[in-house]
Amino acid sequence: MKGAAVFAFCLAAVLWARPAAADFHFRADCADFARPPLEKTTVLLSGAGARAEVSAEVASTAKDKALGLMCRRNLPDGNGMLFLFDTPVSGGFWMFNTYIDLDILYIGEDGKVVRAVRMKKCPRAAFESRPKWERRCHAESKKYVPGAKYTATLELPAGYLKRKGFSPEQPLTAKWRTR
Repeated sequence: MKGAAVFAFCLAAVLWARPAAADFHFRADCADFARPPLEKTTVLLSGAGARAEVSAEVASTAKDKALGLMCRRNLPDGNGMLFLFDTPVSGGFWMFNTYIDLDILYIGEDGKVVRAVRMKKCPRAAFESRPKWERRCHAESKKYVPGAKYTATLELPAGYLKRKGFSPEQPLTAKWRTR
């Protein structure tokens, strides 16, 4: 029960302090972190002759988006997380409590990728205080702002698109179905 109360307090504080869904962050101790299962969908990526299918967990609620891929130690090729937003947003993501490098695709309403960014993990340094860690990860996140509005993002293992034959210069589209 104590863990649930701490989660509720932290989520309420984050929701109050940061109104944009893309800015929600959950501060959890990964040692005892349990993630509820999410709905899954297949995302089809295509562009300039390259195609890939990704099995993606769907983060559509504020809570799911806040948790994202935090506390994960691996993400196999062909897997990812799709974040869905009700209205176009422009904020970036951060890598606090995320322990793997990721590629993120910011996807416009028309399914076209408006920007792809490599995000570096932000592990806690030895003897680094939690507030200092959060500030450092937040400062690093300024590189991950897309500079355009989007209605979805897809996080993938770092380098996955390159391994599947996609080039950073080529236009890329994403399609998926959800219930």
